[in-house]
Amino acid sequence: TPGATGTPGTSGNETPGATGTPGTSGNETPGATGTPSNPTGIVTPGATNTPTPTGTPAATDTPTPDESGTPAPTGTPGATDTPAPTGTPGTTTTPNPTSTPNPTPAVGTEIEVGNGTGSVVVTDTSKKTVTFDEADKSAKKVTIPNTVKVDGVTYKVTKIEDGAFAGSKNLTSVKIPVNVTEVGTNTFKNCTKLTSVTIPKNVTKIGASAFAGCTKLTSVTVKSTKLKTVAANTFKNCTKLQTVALPNTITKIDKAAFSGCKNIKKITIKSTKVKTFGKNAFKGVSKNAVIRVPKSKLKAYSKKLKNAGFKGKVRAI
Repeated sequence: TPGATGTPGTSGNETPGATGTPGTSGNETPGATGTPSNPTGIVTPGATNTPTPTGTPAATDTPTPDESGTPAPTGTPGATDTPAPTGTPGTTTTPNPTSTPNPTPAVGTEIEVGNGTGSVVVTDTSKKTVTFDEADKSAKKVTIPNTVKVDGVTYKVTKIEDGAFAGSKNLTSVKIPVNVTEVGTNTFKNCTKLTSVTIPKNVTKIGASAFAGCTKLTSVTVKSTKLKTVAANTFKNCTKLQTVALPNTITKIDKAAFSGCKNIKKITIKSTKVKTFGKNAFKGVSKNAVIRVPKSKLKAYSKKLKNAGFKGKVRAI
């Protein structure tokens, strides 16, 4: 029988575990149990080492998904906190841009004057000037504004446009403001009820026929210290005109300037610089009229005035 057990020797390590009988022999069984230690020694523990892959729970560390817990991005709602941009509507609040209507109205822009006297036209945006353009021709008394507001900006009225009041049959008086430097051509022509006019101190030019045909105009006061020319036909046929005083800056009285002013009583010429008395400048002026001139120019002016159609008397101031 022990020879039979030799057979189990052949099977060496494997069968002994298989042969339960050897277990009876008592001695092999321990060998068998030796085998169990092999199984435990088996790399399987290494396999259990493979649980280190389960150590890949480091991958579970990849609960960087915790980073996916990075609801921090959802924290980017902080970005939505960036309603600061929506605060940029604050910029829309910045109606500063909308205030930019102030910018500059184009040259030629027409604006109604608030008191109903007429309208003005923008002439220079850098110097902030306008021209009084069209008057209300039904008005009786008109005060031309010295300044006007255009989009909140102050503009000076520096000119009365050509023909602005021409043919205003009801106009009895007009006040020309101090900022005006020019009275245009035909500005008050045929204003048949206008009775008096004062030309303010800054006027440098009065256009031709500016007051022609103002048949009730009785007096003209020129305060300007800059006016150099009385233009052609300026006061032509102002048949009721009685007195005129011209400043010491005048250098020219153009043709027919006072022609047909048959009721003039006195004209005062203060300037010693008049070089030109135009043709027929005083034609039709009453023989009873007196023109007063600087004493130093009495002789020279007397001759020139006669050539300009004046038949009255020339006296020293």
